[in-house]
Amino acid sequence: MRLVEGQSLAERLAEQGRMTWSETVELIGAVAEGLDYAHRRGILHRDLKPANILLDPERGPLLSDFGLAKLEDEHSFSQSGRVVGTTHYIAPELWDGQPATPQTDIYALGCIIYELLTGEKIFAGETPVSVMRAHFQSLALPQNWPEDVPAGLNEILERALTQQPAERYASAVELAIWLCSG
Repeated sequence: MRLVEGQSLAERLAEQGRMTWSETVELIGAVAEGLDYAHRRGILHRDLKPANILLDPERGPLLSDFGLAKLEDEHSFSQSGRVVGTTHYIAPELWDGQPATPQTDIYALGCIIYELLTGEKIFAGETPVSVMRAHFQSLALPQNWPEDVPAGLNEILERALTQQPAERYASAVELAIWLCSG
């Protein structure tokens, strides 16, 4: 892997807080292209989160840490039978023992969009189990977003974060296109 001279998106959020709408759209567009590149080759990331997005000042956002990546037809469980990934971004179907799909990564991307615009995780809790349970609760999106966020974002996030993978966006780039038009 090439050396990245920048910080991770998680570090950026911790230092500076939420991103603006235009920063979010630009970043998600680049991440979506990289994710689609992997998906078209049958590779699922399975641990998409801000800490695994590196912000290179010269090349832009880069997806990193494909340590949990699998080919699309492989199962999402580790050899020990446990779900793998980071609790705040794991799609509900994985908790239910279903296989990962590109829509699993799209769900995580929806979680990241929310975090970029609010500075907070959408699915939170005091313990990993309480975070997991939060993924199964009704989606609670803000009625009032920061001023720079256009109307229509709730509908975009509702689709990206729906419980049913087949109802999510067909690709990460499709999600990014809707975000740009949002």
